[in-house]
Amino acid sequence: MITRYKLKIETIIIITAVLVMANQSFCGQISITGKVTKIENNTIIIETIKAETIPKGSRVDLFFEISEGNSIEIGQWKVSGRGKGVVYAMPVDMIGPPQKGMTAKISYSDKKAPVITSSNPRNKTIQDTSRKNPYVEPVPEIRGKEPKGQLLGIPFPEKPAKEYATEGDRYYYEKNYKMAIKEYEQCARMGHSGCQRMLGYFYNYGLGIEKNLNKAREFYEDSARQNNPSAIYNLGVMYVNGQGVKKDMAKAHELFLKSATLGYPEAQFNFAVLYYNGIGVSKDKSIALKWFKKAADQDVPKAVYAVGQCHEFGFGTPKNMVKAKEYYKKAAELGDKDAIKKLSAQ
Repeated sequence: MITRYKLKIETIIIITAVLVMANQSFCGQISITGKVTKIENNTIIIETIKAETIPKGSRVDLFFEISEGNSIEIGQWKVSGRGKGVVYAMPVDMIGPPQKGMTAKISYSDKKAPVITSSNPRNKTIQDTSRKNPYVEPVPEIRGKEPKGQLLGIPFPEKPAKEYATEGDRYYYEKNYKMAIKEYEQCARMGHSGCQRMLGYFYNYGLGIEKNLNKAREFYEDSARQNNPSAIYNLGVMYVNGQGVKKDMAKAHELFLKSATLGYPEAQFNFAVLYYNGIGVSKDKSIALKWFKKAADQDVPKAVYAVGQCHEFGFGTPKNMVKAKEYYKKAAELGDKDAIKKLSAQ
């Protein structure tokens, strides 16, 4: 009796194990796992078995493994297309940004499996080839391969990106650059544009880390894609000086204009300088004055001084020494050395 009971239990265990291995339950739901291999914008590509049989609209849950047997759900996606050995998915409810290497669990009902029609006589699954996906790599790794369950040496995620950014700022102002980098690395990988820009800054000037202009450019670009005006401006400076990129004044002009339009004062000043001196564009003192004023309104000392010069010498505006002195005085109060020197000489 005991032997028969034991045999029955063992049989149940074996059957259960077979079903688990097959990723199929009694209720008709099929669950297949895969790995995220590439990302472009909000579209992810998942490498998985039986990709050609997975219906469009199937649910995709993404997980980030934090330790052996433990994971954190990153959000829900749905299958938008299929290819050979892969499926494409679009977001439905994003908790965090997708990343290469994440585990994807794809679930669907076997009752919704693709229908074989007479136009497919060899009973092969019809693949979706209606879209081509020129995928690009996601944000590059800052270091080498990290321990399992870790993201750049920090458990993921312990707190929201905003809190990592706040801590990073605190360490930055304390000039504890190494600790600032650890905080910024975490929130940058979580998609925080400000942290991406700060990492670009650290790599650009070698603060707390080895100087690397290519990495600086990459982080500036990641941040700029989210319309961070400071990152866009910093990219423009790199193109002006040929740092990590080929010198390109036309590109710099484009980036300064975009950042200036977003209200970034340093970009407004630099954009004005291009027209004031005719760098990469035809000289136009009127355009220069317009943007000098915008930067001056945000108390950029050198911009205030430049507006004073325009009024003194009639660049882009009639000469007006009274206004010129007003701007020189304001620039001097803001600490501009040229304005202080000019006023002291009068």
